[in-house]
Amino acid sequence: MSLENGTLVLIGAKDEASINLAAGAKAAIKSCGATQIDSLGFRGAYALVGIKGGRAQAEMVRPTGAGYALAVGQMEIVVSVDESKPVCDARVAQPPTTGHLSDGNLNLDAACRYNLWESDAASQCLQGTWVAITGSSNTLLEFLSLINLLAPAENHIDRPGLLIGASAVVDVITNNGEVTYWDSVNNELPVCRQVNKAEAQLNDAACRQTLTEFIAKAPAYVAGAIRITVFISFFWDRTGLALDVIGADAGWASGEVTFIIQVGAWYNHCAFLKSAYCPRKELLVMDGTAAMQIFKDEMKEVLVKMSSFCDSGGRASKRGCAVQTISWTNFHSDNANFKMMNGYIKEAMQGRESASLRFVDFFGLGGAMPEEVVGGHGSQMMNLWMWQVLLGGMCPAELASQGSYAAWDGILCSGTEADFANCPDYYPKCLKGPRCELWECMHSVPCTMSAIDPRRTWSSAGLCDDAINLTSHLPDNQKGRGGLDACFNSQGLRRRLWCQDGMQWLLPVVFSLLALTLLAVLHLLGLATTQIPTKIVPIAGHRQRACATAQVVVGKPCAKAQWHAIAQDDPETKQTAPQFKAAGNRFPLGLARFFASCHIVVGHGYAMGVTPSIWFFGWGFTWVPWFFMLSGFVLFSAHLKNPKEESMIQYVMRRSVTIYPLYAVSLIPSFIIAKYLGNLQADWGTLVAQCFLMQAWWPGWTESALQMHCWFLSCMVVYWFFFKPLEYCFKNLSLLRTCMLMAFLFFLPWLLIMVPAIAQQPLDW
Repeated sequence: MSLENGTLVLIGAKDEASINLAAGAKAAIKSCGATQIDSLGFRGAYALVGIKGGRAQAEMVRPTGAGYALAVGQMEIVVSVDESKPVCDARVAQPPTTGHLSDGNLNLDAACRYNLWESDAASQCLQGTWVAITGSSNTLLEFLSLINLLAPAENHIDRPGLLIGASAVVDVITNNGEVTYWDSVNNELPVCRQVNKAEAQLNDAACRQTLTEFIAKAPAYVAGAIRITVFISFFWDRTGLALDVIGADAGWASGEVTFIIQVGAWYNHCAFLKSAYCPRKELLVMDGTAAMQIFKDEMKEVLVKMSSFCDSGGRASKRGCAVQTISWTNFHSDNANFKMMNGYIKEAMQGRESASLRFVDFFGLGGAMPEEVVGGHGSQMMNLWMWQVLLGGMCPAELASQGSYAAWDGILCSGTEADFANCPDYYPKCLKGPRCELWECMHSVPCTMSAIDPRRTWSSAGLCDDAINLTSHLPDNQKGRGGLDACFNSQGLRRRLWCQDGMQWLLPVVFSLLALTLLAVLHLLGLATTQIPTKIVPIAGHRQRACATAQVVVGKPCAKAQWHAIAQDDPETKQTAPQFKAAGNRFPLGLARFFASCHIVVGHGYAMGVTPSIWFFGWGFTWVPWFFMLSGFVLFSAHLKNPKEESMIQYVMRRSVTIYPLYAVSLIPSFIIAKYLGNLQADWGTLVAQCFLMQAWWPGWTESALQMHCWFLSCMVVYWFFFKPLEYCFKNLSLLRTCMLMAFLFFLPWLLIMVPAIAQQPLDW
């Protein structure tokens, strides 16, 4: 419901999800143009391509057993930015940032595009410029992204003072793509600690002197050099101090200055989240309204300074300044607070914003590419796009790179690639440090953006080459259409059972080879045919041969009378020796159970989205019927060894007494807990059916039962009822007919797929 109107929405429901949709969920789906969602029944299928606040582009409902629903909307193909769009004017008071990310390129709602600035172009533009940045963690990442843009070859060098909390200020100078100066001042410096307002005011003069001396240590201004300084500013007062220190510096008085601010997230930590690590204890005890008033008052003091610093005649009047909104985040409650605080920032900027004091919506940029935000922090791709906006406001357009399409090179450009496995240098170090954060990890390997000619926007080439393709079919009225829909034609569909990215199909192959290798080793070691001594029996010369032969065939010792006869024939040759029986094949069933159980567990993880998107994982459910077949095999083998004359009811009761008592007892605490928590969904009819292990006889009962995971016990009862009748039917069946029947049952699922495929019909079965 939090989506903005006009948002494209893709919705699908299948199996359990179809019955568990609450009224609120259906209302949310209807707000995206859905008209058929109420007709979705138990284990049905539903698909929607809709527009929030608009109408459905495509919608399909399929009843239970009718297969997958597939909705394909006929929409405009947007592969990349359109080079025919005009270049955005980034020198306006509020440059546009809202839109969406397509193939790594920012498509703006304003129907314009930004010039792109590669490393050489950005370096040429910023020569002789001092870039000052203030804020907390997101501005630190902006700082790192700018250094990687200007000096990409320097990223691998360890530098002091990068972690939030480790430095108060980091000062860097680059020249010709190299970092020529890097220094930092520790954040734990007593006089500069960002604590309560009273203590900060008391230490203001000492901190100001310390930072002034630190800034003055840098090499003097050189025309070709670029200076980047980040002031870690949890609160507005450090930003005001940074303005004063930069304005008073003499070493770079000849250089141009640009000043970029993003302050506010820590007010949220203190005022609303009440985080224990909030350094300003007075904010922790205030309510949100009082804390927000302090936020606005402290912001106003800084913006007054910014006006004189950035406007005509000020230190940064030529390059200009940017006041950014607080970053978009992945957490709904934080986003709500940030929207409110960003509203205060926008309100405070009214009447002050201009071509040289710009209001830049960093929050809107994050909303345009939410997948590029990890833990409330922008990826390298997102921060580099922010620099395209900022550089467009600082630099002459003629210095921009040629090409309007952004191409990305690096394993950590996108937030979707944020993984500690992709951070070989950062991860081992962070384990020894105070924390490991994915948002720091994703900035540890540089990403390069190149400006190239855009791809042809009218071409659909490559759209069918996704790593995972659809496995269903189109309705008849969608077949045979060209263009984008050609990707989804039933003739072009293919299953990608093993693949995710590249060589991941090797996983199941290696898995299978290991299993075969283990079986071969067991066979070579003779473990599967080990003979087990059973008891000591007399051996009676040559007459034992016939008995021994019989023993191997039937697997039991000779009859007692036969032993006496042999002993009396040759009393002189009586002796004792261990009798052996052929051991059961102990490993195959256990090993098969192990592999099947592992695949089922991985399959559950795949369904929950906690494993990589490898389809082999998703087929773990196929072992479930195999376990039922295995149970039938074991039961029938036991019956052959020890047949009992009993009725069907007697057999079912004998099997039930081994499981039902424990199962029945488990229902009592389950009922009490569900009743106490208020999440008891089953009606009394379902509960009664479950008490008698009948919940699997009607699918709807299984989904709402107390002990849902005990559904298989109910299925076992059904099989037990069929056991005696089937034994009666098949006990006199010939071996040939039995094998033919087994082959038919084995190939039946394959026939149910192959026949529709040959007839070019839906593959659902």
